[in-house]
Amino acid sequence: MKLEGDRLAAIDLLSPLSGDVVSEVSAVSVAASSPVVSDISAHRAVFEDFIAAIARGVPPMCDGAQGRASVAVIEAIYRSSSTEQPVDVTPIE
Repeated sequence: MKLEGDRLAAIDLLSPLSGDVVSEVSAVSVAASSPVVSDISAHRAVFEDFIAAIARGVPPMCDGAQGRASVAVIEAIYRSSSTEQPVDVTPIE
């Protein structure tokens, strides 16, 4: 595990060190109740497109503004869930 300040920078889940705590995969998904992403396989196509776009010198399919708008929606979902109130998501221009 590699820490930078109080943030987790990296962890090797395939061969963790003796002090690392790695949970077994659960049959029950906690993705909806936790902002922690434990499986990024669904994002693979986005990463591949981004790398290919840089190599070709073209814009990626999802640019920074679109990505930030998606994050704003997800943050609003978590905020609404924790407060049990509707949350306005204002578009980012």
